[in-house]
Amino acid sequence: MQFLLHMDQKSSISSTRSLRLFLNKVNQQELDDTTHYSSDIPGLTDFQTTVVNYALVGLTSPGSFASTEFDVESLDNTGFSLLHSASKYVTLLLKLLCSKHYEVRLQVLQYMKETFRVTDSCSLRDNSDGIEDANYESFLVLHSHLITMAFSLEKHPACLVEVFNLLTCTSGKMEFPWHLNDKSMSCIEVLQLTSELRNASRRDEVCCAVHGFSGTLVPFVYQQMQEILLQKTSPVERVLQPLSEWLALLHHSARIDQSVESREVAATVIKQNAPWLLEDPTDILGIRVFTSWKVLVDILQDEDAVVRDIIAGVVWQLRRHITSLDKGVLDVVSHVQPTLALELSIEAMVNIWWKKNRDACLTTLVEWIEDDQDEKDKPASEERLFERGEINTYREEVTFQRLVGKHLRLCSKRPVLL
Repeated sequence: MQFLLHMDQKSSISSTRSLRLFLNKVNQQELDDTTHYSSDIPGLTDFQTTVVNYALVGLTSPGSFASTEFDVESLDNTGFSLLHSASKYVTLLLKLLCSKHYEVRLQVLQYMKETFRVTDSCSLRDNSDGIEDANYESFLVLHSHLITMAFSLEKHPACLVEVFNLLTCTSGKMEFPWHLNDKSMSCIEVLQLTSELRNASRRDEVCCAVHGFSGTLVPFVYQQMQEILLQKTSPVERVLQPLSEWLALLHHSARIDQSVESREVAATVIKQNAPWLLEDPTDILGIRVFTSWKVLVDILQDEDAVVRDIIAGVVWQLRRHITSLDKGVLDVVSHVQPTLALELSIEAMVNIWWKKNRDACLTTLVEWIEDDQDEKDKPASEERLFERGEINTYREEVTFQRLVGKHLRLCSKRPVLL
């Protein structure tokens, strides 16, 4: 099968017509009936993955497997464009995603992720491309199945990671409600499910994938919570509880004793959601917003350079709240060195929140100094000398305390508005 696949890729369409017809027939038969083999047959998994590989090649290569079944020759080469005209594409993917072999599911998920990277999912509903609602509905079925895999069906960690990575690429443009096991779910309910899965999982790679996906939900959750609070039908604490729990998990994932990958995800989530998690434009988060600022200043002092560089970009989003630099400097320079970004971030926090919540702003600055001092004053017996992963060798407590102290002194000179 591998040899025939290789020959099909290397040969011209005209010279391999009979070969392709034969491969199409064999491959379609194997895809249609995968239950007649015993699971203990040696090499069965390799055979199945080869069959799936040939099917996937056909979806992206006109003149191969899909040329007969899906009329690929009339389409372009982007693979995902098949969704524009053939619901059979989705049907095939759904069938393969239900395979009992995790290797098959993993292969299909990786293929889907690669196609989503080069195709914007929002283009599925662009009427100028002649896309019909029926084909969009087919995609919704596929998305719904991915949600079911994420929170119910999929148990293999490698596949689960790919499912959430795929959802991260696509879910930001999917309208709510979503559906899980015939149940309609709001974005808040989906966020709660991610927190539960995050707490239940003991595998770091799964936790990172889940948390990255949950970050795409924040804008939707913020908007829905705002609408619920305006109706004044539910207590504020009850409405905000799911987001409070999620913020606690975000804070935990940014700790120095977590993996570098976990801290990278926390940095990315904060950067992507700065308008809601740091500025809180409609003031619905209350003092919870300072948890996000704590994550920000901690990650800006992370010992890993990649983590610091990711989060340093958030300063550009906060530039209108920074007055210590000449006007327009940050409009031109989108990336700031992490040490300068730390000072500018503290300045931005004070400028944003001094007028909104002066007491909480002052309390937060004092707590940051106290937290650093408590860490510095720990007795030697409490230090985990042999677990160097929990010791931040980059963070300079004295420098950070001086920065915070500087802004506390500046706050004392600010006028108090009653």
